[in-house]
Amino acid sequence: MQHSMEVVSSKGMGRASRELFPPTPTFDGSLRLGLSITTKEEQKHVQKVNGKFLWYGRAVDPTALVPLSALASQQSKPTQNTMDKSQHFLDYMATQEPAVLTYRKSDMILAVHSDAGYLNEENAGSRAGGHHFLSEDVPLPPNNGAIHNIAEIIKAVMSSAAEAETRGLYINARKAVEERNILEEMGHKQPPTPIQIKRSRTELPNFFLD
Repeated sequence: MQHSMEVVSSKGMGRASRELFPPTPTFDGSLRLGLSITTKEEQKHVQKVNGKFLWYGRAVDPTALVPLSALASQQSKPTQNTMDKSQHFLDYMATQEPAVLTYRKSDMILAVHSDAGYLNEENAGSRAGGHHFLSEDVPLPPNNGAIHNIAEIIKAVMSSAAEAETRGLYINARKAVEERNILEEMGHKQPPTPIQIKRSRTELPNFFLD
């Protein structure tokens, strides 16, 4: 990973010195390692990490989108904790095996998997996730390489897991409308688009977008 090594080399491979000592309160009562505001240079570094790897997460390795969106939500006012998380992400990207994304031929029929995580982000935040791919016109479309992945923090605070699932469904359906229009313009007629969701306590059925 040439890009990851370039970014890592600009800041060093680890922050072991900070791991050796517990956080100590400063005069204003904040934790030196967790809540202290970073310098402008460190803020630009967090923004650089997001800019370098966002294309890679969208195009090749969607697992990178989750930590990137979490870092992006903090890059306007990063703390030392944000810097440690960005360094952890860089260490992972520099040492992991290259991602492989496989596509197979299909009938160019859009299908969507929708999911959401409840209260799994900072400040009582929830996360919407989605996997959009092209497959066949069958009741259970076989999986394929993604044409789009969604991994975003829901702006509003969700009151339940069911509400988070419903919001995630809306976010994925809104994007699927755009994708359906593009496919139609390309000459690929679309039947009602199946949207598969997690079958759990929410007891929501699978939906079809027409």
